[in-house]
Amino acid sequence: LIDCSRIDAYDELWKQMEHSEYPEQRMKQLLTVTSNALVQSIQKHLSKINFWADSKDALQHREQLRQALSLCDRWSLTVEKLVETYWRTYNPHPWKGQTVQSTLLNQFRKRLYDILSIRSSYEQSL
Repeated sequence: LIDCSRIDAYDELWKQMEHSEYPEQRMKQLLTVTSNALVQSIQKHLSKINFWADSKDALQHREQLRQALSLCDRWSLTVEKLVETYWRTYNPHPWKGQTVQSTLLNQFRKRLYDILSIRSSYEQSL
């Protein structure tokens, strides 16, 4: 699960008033670095699994792929919600640019979806 206290930390950083405003470009970089670290962590976990082998654990492997994809989707939605819902309308310091999109995260999500799709098609053909 995505840790809500960490999400709150991003929000508090954006909305803090003790120091000068947190720059939008720096927040984009921070969110991108976090997205990339998430991808690397999931990749490390999934690297121990052979998704292409027919094994008794195929169902469990497919579930791990789904969970990884779900985690990526939730993080992506969280970033979008922070930027579009909370920060864009925050009058003291509104977000002016586009929503942050991590290329690595988007490519990884697509790859996970492709693997799931291929595995499902293969299993249905059996």
